[in-house]
Amino acid sequence: MKKLLILLTTTLLYYGTMWAQCPTGTTISLDQNGIDNFSINYPGCTVIGGNLWIDGDATDLSGLSQITAINGNLQFGFFPQLAGFSGLENLKMIGGNFIIDSSDQLNNFEGLESLTTIGGDFFVGYNDLVDFSGLGSLTSIGGNFEVINNVPLSGFTGLDNLTSIAGSFIIAGLWTLGN
Repeated sequence: MKKLLILLTTTLLYYGTMWAQCPTGTTISLDQNGIDNFSINYPGCTVIGGNLWIDGDATDLSGLSQITAINGNLQFGFFPQLAGFSGLENLKMIGGNFIIDSSDQLNNFEGLESLTTIGGDFFVGYNDLVDFSGLGSLTSIGGNFEVINNVPLSGFTGLDNLTSIAGSFIIAGLWTLGN
């Protein structure tokens, strides 16, 4: 009986610790400090259960290197300094939308080489995107593919394995495309 009680207590503690490894809430918002301390504060967290919002001051995503999946949306707001996705090399799946809006420095997707699936929309707007390099493993988008006002974009290099877009394919404001 004593061994059973010890086993039961140990099991409950183990699972309680395992469940407490990731931040909770519908949307988790991280600034650069939160990103830098993510692996310290959540050492076993590999799957974000909800949405992940990366705040506008972030320039280095390496603190998120342990994340393999985000069940909700991954959204980057106004990012004048974000130049790439280095630090998200292990991210394989985004269950919701992938939204990147307004980065003066972002010109490709290097750092997202493991990403295979986006369950919702793919939206990239108002960036200096040149190509899609870094998304070579991406095979499916469950919603719309929308690229708006990425003036330097001249083609779709990097999307060679994308075979499925369930929603609309929307391209607008790409003055160099096709030149």
